[in-house]
Amino acid sequence: MSGAWRPEDGKEAVEDLSRKYTVAVPTRRVDELRALLRSAGNSFDQRVMYLEVGGYAEFLEVRPEDGFLEV
Repeated sequence: MSGAWRPEDGKEAVEDLSRKYTVAVPTRRVDELRALLRSAGNSFDQRVMYLEVGGYAEFLEVRPEDGFLEV
């Protein structure tokens, strides 16, 4: 999917290609999915990961303490 993100307020948007994945997980495991996305964000050098749950968007801040994906 084509998209754009703004690195900082007032800065010009950066256009790039993104991948969109649809997965089904039980409600009780959504927190695990959030943790996985944050780790993936570190592995792919992202600042924020987008998650949509039940039609509601979340922007997950990626922090160093979230770790990296183990391959």
